[in-house]
This record gives sequence, C-alpha cells and structure tokens, in this order.
Amino acid sequence: MPRLLPLAFALALAAAPSAQSAFPDSLDLFLMAGQSNAVGVGGDPGAAPLPERGTSYLVRVLPDSVGPTGGPFVELVTVRPNTIVGGTALPTFAVEYTARTGRPTAFLQTAFGGTTNVTEADRGRGHWSARQLGPGAGGGPNRFQLALDLLDAFLENAPAHTPAIRFAGLFWIQGETDAQEIDRGRIQTTDYRQDLRATITALADTLAARAGYPVPIYVVQIGHLLEGDSPGFRDVRDVQAESAGAVGYTLACNHAHLFPEAGLMADFAHWNQLGLNHVGLELALAAAADAPPRETPTAGEDGPDAAAPRVLGNPARRTARFSAPVTGPVVDALGRVVARLDGARATPALAPGTYAVRTADGALRFTIAR
Repeated sequence: MPRLLPLAFALALAAAPSAQSAFPDSLDLFLMAGQSNAVGVGGDPGAAPLPERGTSYLVRVLPDSVGPTGGPFVELVTVRPNTIVGGTALPTFAVEYTARTGRPTAFLQTAFGGTTNVTEADRGRGHWSARQLGPGAGGGPNRFQLALDLLDAFLENAPAHTPAIRFAGLFWIQGETDAQEIDRGRIQTTDYRQDLRATITALADTLAARAGYPVPIYVVQIGHLLEGDSPGFRDVRDVQAESAGAVGYTLACNHAHLFPEAGLMADFAHWNQLGLNHVGLELALAAAADAPPRETPTAGEDGPDAAAPRVLGNPARRTARFSAPVTGPVVDALGRVVARLDGARATPALAPGTYAVRTADGALRFTIAR
C-alpha cells in the first residue's frame, strides 16, 4: 500500500482542538487540471449532491497571506455550495467515491477556463504544455508550472495539525480550445497529440516524485460544442482515446459527446450540473477501482454495491430533501427511463449510476445507486 504523507492544514477559523478533531485521520488527495469544464463553469453548486460533513474538503492556498511558516496560508474547507467555484463534478465524485471506498477526500483545483494544451493555440489564458514552459502564443502563462507551484505551496506551507494524505489521482478535463484551433488551422492534430502525451507524462512523473509512488491520472474525453461536432473535436477525442494506452492513463469517461443531444449543456460549450454529475460518477467508479480496500467493512454489508439506492438533493429547490417515500419514473444521466422508484426501491434494480426521479410535482431529484 502506498505510504501516507503527513501534511498540515491551517483552519479557516482557528486552530482549536474541537475544529481539528473534525478532520478524519486520513484524506485521499485529488488534483483537478484542465479548462472550464474542469472548473465547472456551467454547473450549479446548489444542484450538486453534497458529501456528508467531515468526508470531503477543498484545499485553498492563499498566496497573498502570510501563514505560520512565513509562506502562503493553507486552509481546508468543507465541500459546500458556498465553497465551490462553479458547479464542478467534484461533489458527486466525493459522495460516490467515499461510499464505495470508505475513504474521505480532499481536492486541489488547478484548472483554468479557456486554457490550451498546445502553446501555439494559447489565446492569452495560458497553456499546459510540458514541452514549452514559457508563455503561450497569446501571452498566457504556463499552467502546468503554475499547478505544480500551487501543489508545492500546499505541501510546503501546511502548519502543524493534519490528517495523513494519500496522493490518489489527478483528473484531466481539457481539449476544447485546442479542438477549435485545429478547426481554424492554427495547430495540427499532431501538435495536440505530442503535447497531450508530454504533459500527462510529465504530470505523472512529477506527482510520483512528490508522492513516492505512482499516482493514477484519469482523463475525461471532451464532447463538442452545442452547435454540432467538427473534425477538430473528433480529432481531439480520438487522440485522447488512443493515447491512454501509450501514456498509461485511464480514460474514465467517454460520453460527453452525447451531452448536447441529451440536454446536458448549460450553454454553447459548458456542461450543466447533470452532465457534471455524470462525469463525477464516472471518475468515482474509475478511482474507486484503484483505491486500497476498506480496512474496516461496514457491519452487515456484503460489499460496496450492497446498499439500496441513496436519495440525494433536489436541484429544483436548493435546500429540499426527500422527507417521505417517493414514486416516479427513474431516468439516467442521458435522459433514458431505466426504472420506476416506489418508495425506497427501484424496479428493475438499478446498476451503479447517477439517476433522477421525475415525480408528479415535476421536481428533479438525484439518486446514486451503489
């Protein structure tokens, strides 16, 4: 089993023993990298299923503050709507991953909207190329280096009290801007292939060096714009699929090209919260398969899939929760009717997935079967 790295976090309120005791003994750390769909620009934080308190945290590094060590100030905040920038796939991921593994999570968000992988495709927002570490063609910074700087600031400036940290993975959701620039003839598909493979390889090597063991990387294949698919977007998807074996990452989700037709877009380019929930679930299934087994199984539980479907929040009303058994057709993340919910049971039984229940009052309520 990979070794645990002891790190330390400053609390947002105070370093009181009661606040420190709220943290679990260990956390699985995931990094998010890429562009706007990784940030969750089209999502709604209030519509995402929320992890139970004490099971999932966001790492914040405040570079302009002076922490106890004289460097940046690091804090760990509970995943809640007011702490999430955009909607993101992370809350759904956290709920399902912890349910399957029993392991609490922490996330370091390094993604930035509008960024490219290829330096020549940069529009001023930055690029992720590990082959060319200087500014991009549009003057944007190297986001690959900035992400590593953020990780190092977190590792080097944590104060004295912390859970143990296991580097559990990196999520990569990126490629839409490169696809547009391929369509415009500004870059070639071969440019994107070279930079994607170089960047993912460099990220894997760098994370392994910091963790002391290999850290898995999970790639979400891009979809396409709401107006329709194009050669550039198809090329990027092909490169992301074919490079998985060559580079050694997991292609965790390859359904985003269906999102426009399924009504899972918030605008011309960004996935809505239902789409982000679908991505979060797919990432959780992949990462949970790589996680160490539970050390203490839940009493009476035959395995991670033994529990009945667990009903989560109602995105139509941010604070609503089920207060009584509900009935209604169950649809999956792509809008297909797959079962009927009668109280706490679904007929036929649901496979693991993110679902919605359409009730008589028209509300849309998420469930997760595990």
